[in-house]
Amino acid sequence: MKTVITAALLFFASLGTAFAQDPGWPRKLVKPGGTLIIYQPQVDDRQEFIDLKWRQAFELTPTGGKQVVGAATFEGVTENNTDTHMVLIYNIKILNTYFPSQDPGTSAQLDPLIRTFVPPTVRKFHAPRA
Repeated sequence: MKTVITAALLFFASLGTAFAQDPGWPRKLVKPGGTLIIYQPQVDDRQEFIDLKWRQAFELTPTGGKQVVGAATFEGVTENNTDTHMVLIYNIKILNTYFPSQDPGTSAQLDPLIRTFVPPTVRKFHAPRA
């Protein structure tokens, strides 16, 4: 079950088409505020197969700045459609961000930037089991 959940958590990568082939990890996103490299999510909990909590490591490079390593914890609500083999993750929220090599002031400046990369809703296609 964790494999299916992990596959569903490809939310950063699903900014493209939901039916694209899995590009693997890590993944890179570029926005006007900077560049984000994300690593495979780690599921911490999925209560009642609905409420999902996970964490994810990343490297964030603000435009014109230096790369920093961080991690974040997330929560979202999942809805599975067994007919279409789609998983919808919605109400995605960042619970905490961590920048272990940064001072509290710098961490407070980086937190809003990482949040700009997170979509509120993601649809992810997953293949049916044989």
